[in-house]
Amino acid sequence: MADYLSIDLIDDPIYTKACRLGGTQFQGHQISLYAECRENHGSERSDDQYEISFFFSADGYGDREFVIGIYVGNREMSQQELDGLIKSWIRDVIADRVEHSIDQYLIKEALYEQWLKSQEEEQK
Repeated sequence: MADYLSIDLIDDPIYTKACRLGGTQFQGHQISLYAECRENHGSERSDDQYEISFFFSADGYGDREFVIGIYVGNREMSQQELDGLIKSWIRDVIADRVEHSIDQYLIKEALYEQWLKSQEEEQK
């Protein structure tokens, strides 16, 4: 199989912020949120210079669930300004989406764990 595998590494820098979300709306679940920011090479306007993709994980599961991707900002933005933009998206949009997705995420992860265990038992 390795003879047919092609791997092209992309050297574009990716800026990532990780944070924890807390609040009563998460009912005690430990939420990790990730924002990955990269240059938008397909930019056609002055306000879509960066692509930011938001992901979350919860309660120690390693699988990151995609929340939303956006195109924002101009080339002159500093990292502090990008951080402020990321925080405002988390506060205004992302937290609500995570709140509404957390139960399904945890069910999916638990079912996947059960499936893995059943596969291990079958192999014994």
